[in-house]
Amino acid sequence: MAHLRHPILGDTRHGDGKQNQFARERLGIHRLMLHATELKLQHPQTGQALSIQAETDASWARLFRPRMAR
Repeated sequence: MAHLRHPILGDTRHGDGKQNQFARERLGIHRLMLHATELKLQHPQTGQALSIQAETDASWARLFRPRMAR
C-alpha cells in the first residue's frame, strides 16, 4: 500500500512516520492497524467453503468513536 501512497497506520517499516506519530500521541494507538473482519476460503482437504469472522478490538473502536467521546 505504501507504493500507492496509502500507508497502513502503525506500519513502522513502510508507513508514514508523521501519521504514525500522530496516532501514537493523539489517539493512543501503538500498533499496526490492519484488520480483516471476515476471511472466506476453501478448506484444502474437503473443499468446503469456510468463513472466519473477527470482531474489531478496542483500538479500532477508539479510532472510530466520535472525537468528543475520546
